[in-house]
Amino acid sequence: GSAKNHVEEMKAALVSKNCRLRKMNLKGSGLDDEAGKAIGEALKVNTSIKTIYLSENKLGDEAGKAIGNALKVNTSIERIE
Repeated sequence: GSAKNHVEEMKAALVSKNCRLRKMNLKGSGLDDEAGKAIGEALKVNTSIKTIYLSENKLGDEAGKAIGNALKVNTSIERIE
């Protein structure tokens, strides 16, 4: 599958009410703005993730805005690196 399919699959898993993931390590995963925006959308509704590692990726301004907006509504995130 394409990277776009993987991003959509990850987003679907994160927004699932069955998601119990508490820590997500995506450090150095080659994520771009599209992936960052999908993560941001997912984090708006996901309440299980407490820690997310996003360093060493290619996340730009659009990803930053999306993740920042998610943090305005998501109070369960305790740490982002």
